[in-house]
Amino acid sequence: MDYKELATFIIEAVGGEANIVSLTHCATRLRFALKDDNIPDEKKIKEKKGVLGVSVNGGQYQIIIGNTVPKVSAAIMEQQHWLAVALRTKKDKELRQMSFSAGLTAVLRITEPAMFGVTLKVKKVLPCVMRCL
Repeated sequence: MDYKELATFIIEAVGGEANIVSLTHCATRLRFALKDDNIPDEKKIKEKKGVLGVSVNGGQYQIIIGNTVPKVSAAIMEQQHWLAVALRTKKDKELRQMSFSAGLTAVLRITEPAMFGVTLKVKKVLPCVMRCL
């Protein structure tokens, strides 16, 4: 597969550099924050060889690539040097708010079980459960 060609297609399909606020990836997806989520042509993107699907979730436009997503992301960064620099130096208030929200969510998800344990009325959960059985 030609990752450079796929990277070029994806950048153009999501509306070009003018529409991209940020780009990250997880294990299988490219995650774009776009200025306008209505610009990308989902049908065209889904039909492209190398793209497994599209999802819009949590303010992110996600393009599902599969296990080769790090190679596609690297190809995008190679072609779009401005994007790599912009992502490191971006001072955009909206992006900072989204980053703060994502970070806070990650921290709270980790501590969520402990928080629920602290707020239980019954402090000794195991003996209470054993009595109920």
